[in-house]
Amino acid sequence: MSDGKITMLVTSIQDLAGNTTDDVEKPTNKHVVYLDTTAPSIKILGITGFISENEDAHYITYGKKVRVLTYFDEKLATNPIVKIGNKEFETYYTEESSDLENNSYAYYLDVAITEELGLSEGEIQFSVYGIRDLADNKGRAYTNADITYSEKQ
Repeated sequence: MSDGKITMLVTSIQDLAGNTTDDVEKPTNKHVVYLDTTAPSIKILGITGFISENEDAHYITYGKKVRVLTYFDEKLATNPIVKIGNKEFETYYTEESSDLENNSYAYYLDVAITEELGLSEGEIQFSVYGIRDLADNKGRAYTNADITYSEKQ
């Protein structure tokens, strides 16, 4: 059976007194059930600095903020976790940046880069995990190696 709307057919309906009724091909209470066995996946993953107009978003220093952008192919049951350095942060869902018609659901993390994160100089390493959809399918973890978005594109 593939993912999607579950169809049903109830036949041979008869009560204890022997009364029968027509077959039922859809829920009478208007409820619909969908089968979902597919893990959520990321459509877009990126990181960018919050900078002034004359700065390069690819270079930041302590005290500056970065945004980790994640767009998933379905709405999630939980907000993904982003680990930067030695700290974990919960993303937030932003409907304003999502494109529901095209199944693109945006979860962002905005965080200041501080010495407390224990980062080494160079590319900011991060990972995104704790991804779970409404049917409890668990998505895989993502890292810098999976980046699909850059401000210079």
